[in-house]
Amino acid sequence: MYITSTQLSKTRKSDKLAVKQLQALLNLLGERLIVDGDYGNKSYQAVKAFQASQGISSDGIAGDGFWSKLYLASMAKIEALVGDDYEALQLGSENYDLVLWLQSILYLINNVTTTTGQYDEALEEVIRDFQSASECTESGCVDTETWQQLFEKLKGEVERVTSMMISDEDITEIANENDLSPAAVKAVLKVESRGRGYYKDGRVLILFEGHKFYDQLKKYGLSPSDYVSGNEDIIFPKYNKKSYNGDQYKRLERAKAIHEEAALKSASWGLFQIMGFNHEYAGFDTVQEYVDSSKVSEKRQLEAFISFIKNTNCFQPLQEKDWATFARRYNGKSYKENQYDEKMEKQYNSSNLVKGVHEVMDEDKYVNHYALELEKAFYAFDE
Repeated sequence: MYITSTQLSKTRKSDKLAVKQLQALLNLLGERLIVDGDYGNKSYQAVKAFQASQGISSDGIAGDGFWSKLYLASMAKIEALVGDDYEALQLGSENYDLVLWLQSILYLINNVTTTTGQYDEALEEVIRDFQSASECTESGCVDTETWQQLFEKLKGEVERVTSMMISDEDITEIANENDLSPAAVKAVLKVESRGRGYYKDGRVLILFEGHKFYDQLKKYGLSPSDYVSGNEDIIFPKYNKKSYNGDQYKRLERAKAIHEEAALKSASWGLFQIMGFNHEYAGFDTVQEYVDSSKVSEKRQLEAFISFIKNTNCFQPLQEKDWATFARRYNGKSYKENQYDEKMEKQYNSSNLVKGVHEVMDEDKYVNHYALELEKAFYAFDE
């Protein structure tokens, strides 16, 4: 499974991988959708039906609140599954609905299986491979033992994804513990990273800053000019917008080959895009500890953010919702150029946490320049 809560609707270009995951999860809960990545009318109606069942706005838009409920409902479904409740399936089985359901489960496990409703030789081979990996009898038949192993594997996948993703309940709990408005905290993460702490494959969202690497190399007693040749896109003295394209992790790995610690300190990490060189403010003795914690969950990333703003002069303005002061201190002197303060305030005013009811926010309307750089840098990879 992928780490995703991408907003989906009929009126915007949809992320195919996110749509496929949504379709497969809805099938797990009883729908009969082909997992094809097309957010068409059938998927739209299935989303509306799920929203109605959950008592939330039935608008057919899959926002972050929708995803949270979908993952919770899926986990509840999985925990109730028992292998011997389902008939055995084998090559040629004609139970279309059950085969489609099986294929949807397999897709959630491996991100590959296609859904046809047909138990053909290709599906039999997938089952044999699964049985081999799960130490089941390699029969190519989905018997009670295989069903149970499928359910256990699926449960592990959903637990992995949900444990890494932050919920509104997490935000509310941690914000309240620190005398902050939950909506204010959520506004910051929406503007800094569009509410994403990870790429779909589970790697922490990063942006590698070549001009910061230039400075860090000097702090470690190295001359940046000795390493510039062939590395012009990762070592430069001043911010250079053109150098941010491409795979950020490939840029980071090249920098690590020059000096690992300097490289880690020169990237911003996770939901709140805190620079690695600020690891002590975020509550960590070393940058590696900060990076390792960021890999665990978005909740850990939020906890690091709370430490960071408490250890800097950012806490009070966020507490008071003084957006201009907070943005200037958190994002730097150029905050006005990128309208960080205005975008955070608009996200705050639009937040479902302020109003106390579930509403889907238009995440495209208020994104900032920095978030767009992140999206552009990883768009090709994330597809």
